[in-house]
Amino acid sequence: MPRSRRASRAALANGPCTPANPVHLPVLEDLRAVQIARARVRYALAASHLERKTVNLMFWALRLAASNLLFMEWQQDELDWLEEESRMVTEVARSGP
Repeated sequence: MPRSRRASRAALANGPCTPANPVHLPVLEDLRAVQIARARVRYALAASHLERKTVNLMFWALRLAASNLLFMEWQQDELDWLEEESRMVTEVARSGP
């Protein structure tokens, strides 16, 4: 088992999630981090460290984060495409007749 999973399970084994003993979620900067966060929330639920209502709310927030990340990736792809098109048009205009 990878070290990060082992550390997560050890942290959850120390008792219920409280301000002194929270579920540690990664910074949600990419889709992989969202998947890790979902796994940690599932472990906390399985160990009865979080209430079902809290887990549902956290999953909703993680789903929203994933959706936003996908949109940001799509938007960046569109911007990259527009820059490439602009560069090609400029090159064609410079080469001229």
